Amino acid sequence: MIERREIELIPKEIEAAKGQEVLLRKFRLVSFGFFFLTLLIFGGIFAFRLSLSAQLDNLKQQSASEVAKIAQYADVESKVLGLTYKSSAVDKILSQREHFSIALAAVSASQPSGLKVTGVDVTRGENTATIKGESANYVILAAFLRNLVDSGKGGKLFAEAVLSSVTLNSSKSRAEFVIEATMIKNGLIKPVK
Repeated sequence: MIERREIELIPKEIEAAKGQEVLLRKFRLVSFGFFFLTLLIFGGIFAFRLSLSAQLDNLKQQSASEVAKIAQYADVESKVLGLTYKSSAVDKILSQREHFSIALAAVSASQPSGLKVTGVDVTRGENTATIKGESANYVILAAFLRNLVDSGKGGKLFAEAVLSSVTLNSSKSRAEFVIEATMIKNGLIKPVK
């Protein structure tokens, strides 16, 4: 007689083989999924690398065009810098220039009636002025000397005024004089506006 156990073994082996086949199919499916996922990741990395490379090339082109634009303006920039230096030199020259009209205005403001100024000599770079003229009398001449150092009149420019010579011209009945006036330092320099 045939034992049942032997007959039952065959279907269990078939069932075990089917189970192994299912496991093998699942393993293959998981392996295929992992392979596909890896392929997608590497494809994404490759596409990202290509995108970065394209962006870098674009930035290099933009940089080159900007450098070319800047190079075009180099000549203009050097001209502007040259003009700036020249402009600052002109400002410096104008700010240090002596304005002799200030001396004439101070003498004119100090001049009383009856006194005639015949000449004003100002030496460039020195703080002295020589004033020559004629006066009807000595009192007017003394008033002129006071007015030269008076802060309300010529004293804005002159710190000291000394009468260096006086002669009486009898033919004109007038006193001819020479005054040496000391100006304040940089008194003839106007600030540039």
